[in-house]
Amino acid sequence: AAIKSGAFITVETALEQGRDVFAVPGDINRPSSAGCNARIRQGAAELVQEPADILAQYQLTDSRIQRKLQPVKQASIQEMPGEREKKAPAAAGRLRGGAHSLVRRA
Repeated sequence: AAIKSGAFITVETALEQGRDVFAVPGDINRPSSAGCNARIRQGAAELVQEPADILAQYQLTDSRIQRKLQPVKQASIQEMPGEREKKAPAAAGRLRGGAHSLVRRA
């Protein structure tokens, strides 16, 4: 979340109330990731890269839970965009008519 976003304000409120805050790191070149990345860097939010990270924080590492998480972990890996998919939004922006034009052409 960006530094002045509603999500960032919610994090501030959670921290004031002594609640745990978890954050998924974002792209370091995007202003929209600055808030999450700053909270992780400051130690105010726990870094999360997969659901198991949250469970481990609460010491919920029961083998039954781990088995249930395995399909989630696999789905997350399979859904990660490849290089071609990452470039598509930028390419669409360069087209006359933007992304809508690209969809009509497809």
